[in-house]
Amino acid sequence: MEGRLLSPILMVGGGITGAAVAELYCESGMDLDVIDDRPTLEMEEKFRHLGFDVFLSPEVEDEDKWRELLSSVERTIVSPGIPASHPVFTMSAKMEIDIVSEIELAGEISEVPIVAITGTNGKTTITTLVSRMLNDSGIRTVACGNIGRPLVSAAKAAKAEDTQTLIAEVSSFQLALTKTFHPHIGLWCNLGEDHLDWHPDFDHYRNSKAKIWENLDESDIAIANADDPLVLESLAMLKKECKTLTYGYKSKDYKVVNQELMTPFNEVIINTYELKRRSVIDVSNALAACAISLEAGGKIESCKKVLEEFTGLSHRVEQISNFGGIEWIDDSKATTPSAVLAALKGRSQVILIAGGRNKGLDLSLLREGCSSIHGVIAIGESQDQIVDAFLGLNVVVDKADSMEEAVTKAYRISSPGMTILLSPGTASFDWYSNYAERGDDFKKCVLHLSEQES
Repeated sequence: MEGRLLSPILMVGGGITGAAVAELYCESGMDLDVIDDRPTLEMEEKFRHLGFDVFLSPEVEDEDKWRELLSSVERTIVSPGIPASHPVFTMSAKMEIDIVSEIELAGEISEVPIVAITGTNGKTTITTLVSRMLNDSGIRTVACGNIGRPLVSAAKAAKAEDTQTLIAEVSSFQLALTKTFHPHIGLWCNLGEDHLDWHPDFDHYRNSKAKIWENLDESDIAIANADDPLVLESLAMLKKECKTLTYGYKSKDYKVVNQELMTPFNEVIINTYELKRRSVIDVSNALAACAISLEAGGKIESCKKVLEEFTGLSHRVEQISNFGGIEWIDDSKATTPSAVLAALKGRSQVILIAGGRNKGLDLSLLREGCSSIHGVIAIGESQDQIVDAFLGLNVVVDKADSMEEAVTKAYRISSPGMTILLSPGTASFDWYSNYAERGDDFKKCVLHLSEQES
């Protein structure tokens, strides 16, 4: 369906986020039009049921049609999956149309406090932990945002569902398009190169993340990882009256002392030996979650209980087998070099399976983990870049053209006591539809190999 939009509000993208925004506008009685690059009959029926039309996006180069389409639009809301190269960005800017993300809208309508969590790696784990800790403390929360359920949907339903606090994982894409978004607590867990296929450069990516703190006031809290110098630097530059706190091994607030996680008042939360997962990154994520939860009114005993029971999320440094006396780990969610380096920290004699679709990142950063690596199996579109990253180093390097071949080759160059780690450092969209499918294929191949060898 093509034509001129009649509504002053335009939703770009007819997926989960677009549907959540449409439901809000339907309930409020306001007009909305939707455009999508590939509208389906099912999508059109879904939005028509809500009383809205779905329009086919004009061709990229057809500026006249874009101008005609947007002539009555006053505000554009963009789904997080819309690429920065999409013409709606340039055309909205040319026509001076306000363009925002869905979390901006959620912030405008929310009647309950929002806790927002961002970072390059670990934010889903932290979001999950915080929601569990606060719910166990008797504070009713919903984990939402980039973790699954759109923030605008959770905000709209908060009163009916008796939700007291929204725990939102927010991405750099979403934050980049905010102006008034105002969480009560904003935590930034780390910063490494990522999404440089969307952001024009690293500074833009960093500044987008920093917007999580941009609108905080004296009643709000900014929390930063003291072990990440770039995040700490951004906190130091914050010109706000809000309360600021840090967490981590180098922190004076939420900290680790003699293997114990402690509050700023030196109360013991838990000993690291009581954690089911106790790597450096696991401890950091646990501290981050405790910092948010306790500042939001949670109980120390609830934090301890949740951490004692938490075994981690799938595809995030997940141990899947000890077949052959080898620790097999699925870290398919690691889509950046910084995530790979975090997974390697504290390990030795690792066979690394890495590669996929590069998002404009510098894969040579993987060399920084060479002291932990015995061998590398390069896979996917970026396998040549992976090989180049380890040239000249004392590391065994090979290529594989399927996950099954990668698992077999990794096993052939390993020995008992080693670790075989799938930590790709890149996106999955060359061979798979998402990182979970990639991780599941790895698990299937490991199981198949173990059956063959038994």
